Amino acid sequence: PARGIMRISCLHTDPDEIPFYERAAPASVDLAHFVRRDFAYRAHNGPNPALLAETQVYLLRIHAGSDAVLLTGSALATAAQAPARSADYMLAEDLCRRMIEDPAARATVMFSDIASGRTIRDVFATTCDPRRLNFLELPEAQERLAAGDTGGHDALVRDAIASTDADLIALVQPPMGGAAPKGDPRFLTPQTSAFARIPVSRMNMPEGRPKLPIGA
Repeated sequence: PARGIMRISCLHTDPDEIPFYERAAPASVDLAHFVRRDFAYRAHNGPNPALLAETQVYLLRIHAGSDAVLLTGSALATAAQAPARSADYMLAEDLCRRMIEDPAARATVMFSDIASGRTIRDVFATTCDPRRLNFLELPEAQERLAAGDTGGHDALVRDAIASTDADLIALVQPPMGGAAPKGDPRFLTPQTSAFARIPVSRMNMPEGRPKLPIGA
């Protein structure tokens, strides 16, 4: 990587997530994207030890030549072991940090990937105080997105946001963040949490390599 540029290899199970991470990445970060749709299919009924082990091996493989590795798929979040990080766990850590800063804050975790619901609940319940968490499932939003109805997806997410009086809202699937009010500190997304603690200064920052989508 060019001097001053941090290169992060991202493993996705859904290529539609890539634009959300590209938009969220600071100028000091160069992303390389790897897509394994088959991992998502095989994790549909819950990840099994063999699949988690295979995912870990793949994460180590794509770490070569990179400064860090990011796993974005919710279903396989528990497969992210050092040096890899899970975007879902980073989101949960950010939410937990905000809850500690404000002990009275009420938090809602919204997600549309129902097939990964058990893993999502485990990630947040083991990272934050589960007594202060409320989970809200939006399966219809995922269905609208799968049908290509982005407007319908966003409308459902906005309706769900309007229905809650939570002080903090974690939007687990990246497209959900696109429906949230811009700049509102109540909302947290995996793509913003993943890059929240990376320096973003442009000072003496040479241009990095072109963003490179890679299929596997």
